[in-house]
Formats: sequence, C-alpha cells, structure tokens
Amino acid sequence: MRSGQPSRLWTNERQFIQFMDDRFDRLTRDDGLFHVVSVDEHHRKGHRIDQLVKRCILSSSFVVLEIPKMRYLKVSSDGGFAGFSSGWEMTPDLEQIEETLVSAGLDANEYCVVLPESVSLYYQIDGGEDALDAGDYERHMNSEFRRIRERVDTVSVSAQASIVQRLLAQEDGTVAGASFSAGLTLPDLRGLSLADLSRLRRDHEDAFVRLRYALRKYLNGLSDSTSETQFRELIEEIDYECRMVEGRFEAIRKGHRRSLEGMTVTSSLIGIAAALHSISPAASAVLSTAAGSATFGELIQSRVKKSSDLAALRDSDFWIAWQVHQAAKEARKKNA
Repeated sequence: MRSGQPSRLWTNERQFIQFMDDRFDRLTRDDGLFHVVSVDEHHRKGHRIDQLVKRCILSSSFVVLEIPKMRYLKVSSDGGFAGFSSGWEMTPDLEQIEETLVSAGLDANEYCVVLPESVSLYYQIDGGEDALDAGDYERHMNSEFRRIRERVDTVSVSAQASIVQRLLAQEDGTVAGASFSAGLTLPDLRGLSLADLSRLRRDHEDAFVRLRYALRKYLNGLSDSTSETQFRELIEEIDYECRMVEGRFEAIRKGHRRSLEGMTVTSSLIGIAAALHSISPAASAVLSTAAGSATFGELIQSRVKKSSDLAALRDSDFWIAWQVHQAAKEARKKNA
C-alpha cells in the first residue's frame, strides 16, 4: 500500500485532466513550430532551463517542456485505507524538476506547455496492490502526447547539441566579443529576462507570427534536415538574417548621414522637415531661402527617402528578431 504526495504542478487528477484538455486544444489549433525540451535531460546536464526557453520562444509558437512519466495514486475512501492519501508518485528527481519549472515561472508562462512523457492512473485496492486504470481517457492523453512529439513542425532541442552549449555559454557571459564577433549568436538576448521577451512577443505578436512562418518555410526547404540538426539550422538562419538586417540598417544610416553633410539649416526648420513626408518644389524653395541653404530641399527628400528605406527594411520577416537584439543591447547598457 502506498500513499500519494502533492505535486506543485497539479493538485489532483481532476485538475491534471482539465489542464491537459486545455493544452491539447491550444496545441491542436496552432499550426506553427513547436520546440520540445526534455527537462530531465537538460536538468541532468546542469543547464539553465529558463535561459534555453527564452531562446526557444523567439522562434516557436510553443515550447513543450517534457517531464518524466507521472503516476497518480487514487486511494479509496473506504475505511480500510485510513492514514493513506491520494496524490502523485513523486521521486526526488521529479521534485527537483518541478522546483526548477515553478521557481522560473515556466509552468505559468503563456508560451510554455508542461507535458509528461506519459501518465498512469493507479487505484489502490484491498490487499495493498495497485491496479492500473486502463480507461479511455488515459489512453487518449498518452496518444496526444505521442502525436504532439511526432508533429512535422516539432523541433527537438537536445541537451547534447553543441549549439545548445554555445547559446547557454553566451547567456552566462563566457562567450565574449562584439555583436559581429564569431563568438556571439544573434540575437544576443543577454539583458532580457524571460518575462521581458514574453512581453515583447505579446506586444508584437503579428511580427513574431511572420518570423515563425519564415522559419517554417526555411525548415521545409531543407531536404536533408534531421530532428537533431533542425534546431541548429534554425538558430543559424536567425543569426544570418539578423546580421543582414543589421548591415542594411547601418548602410541606410551611413548613407543618409553622408547625404546631410555640409547642409546648414536652423534647428526649428529641421524639426519641421522631420515631420513632413513630402514637400513640393515651391515649398522647398521657400524653406531653402529662409534657411540660407540651397540644399534644404535635398535635406527634406533625404529624410523622406530614409523613412522609405527603413519602411522597406521593416518588411523583412526577421526585422523583429533584430529589434529584440537591439532591445537586449539597450537593457544591458541600462544595467551596466
């Protein structure tokens, strides 16, 4: 005869079933990328799960946090079972995993879904033996767990992967260098917490949807891609595209800075110019005379062109990834 123990994730089997029904519904309705992270595997490697999840929610609809098998022990209310209570069969490893998830707020994060490898519902019977309740719902849940792991657009994040080691080393600050150094992978998320990144994603969900759609198309185009290499290929694609956006942005900034050299205008007129999206030749002549500069119209047109160039850059599916990189950079400056 065994007595169950409390879990920090689910109070009882009823709450567990309600939770799973909701998560299955959310995952079934979403056709984007999922990342699957074996919490036990990473936990044994000493990895910071919250840092890894922060990287994953950038490129996936949901991060599936897979934990070991859960068993629920249901004790009959019969008087012969006095002193025993219903609850989960908890092991020391499972308790540590739950502590890791709850302390980092991963169990409550809207972009994370905690799923066990499988679930068993046991009922205590007379004689102190366990009888497996092989009910329809248990089979349904285990079938759903398998289906989610086997989705075409599900990417496993292995604790053995070198790219994972690299990303976690970067988060810990053991990989140094400038933003374009070979040692750093963009976006560099240092300085942003999981809560910060979740808030950015919530506020710019449309842009993140475009990013995930582009990544899914990229993965589908890789004929020789395997489950073990997909995460690395995703990270490398985001890194490459972030650098492309950075390079285009710098080219726009430098190009327009050169075009403004030698122009002399008053600060008040510059303020007016910055507010305009277009200007007629007549208006340009008036402002040029007022400012004492024959090139004031060029200043106006230069600012309009810069605005147009930036708008085109924002059309990139990877613009939001670079914006996250910039947000993290600003956060690091403030915390320095």
